[in-house]
Amino acid sequence: MHDECPCKIPGWCEEYQMHLTGRLLHICRGHNDAGEEVLTFEKRETYRHLWASKRVGDNSLKEPESEVGKPESQTVRSSGPGTELKRLLKYFGLKSIGGCKCNTRANKMDALGCHWCANHINQIIGWLEEEAKKRGLPFSRIAAKMLVRRAITTARKKGAKE
Repeated sequence: MHDECPCKIPGWCEEYQMHLTGRLLHICRGHNDAGEEVLTFEKRETYRHLWASKRVGDNSLKEPESEVGKPESQTVRSSGPGTELKRLLKYFGLKSIGGCKCNTRANKMDALGCHWCANHINQIIGWLEEEAKKRGLPFSRIAAKMLVRRAITTARKKGAKE
């Protein structure tokens, strides 16, 4: 295992032989985009050890067979519909907070892909409504549906997993 994560952007990680979403990349690096440490060295190494032993993650995070052996520039993918939805919500000042399921659900959306999200749009809207209620925020199913559809469309344009 290495001390510093060599990956610069989300995508295929040669070290752990898995696809690192934005969140997993932050875990591996131990800091956020602003360079602030969010995980201790020990916690980060725990995750890395689990990845190395293949005890964390699922097949949706592994590199597709068709891309094995391709140069890194050809295997890096966009972040997906969950990350795109988070970007849209951030535009409106809505970010994940301690205790919310936002990052977990965004990662699930990224891992399962655009097609799954499009077929489970009502479930995703339900997640958004649940979080809005917890935060005491107004909620519109129509607006939420528009945001989720926009996130899926944007992710598809960026080449996210279908």
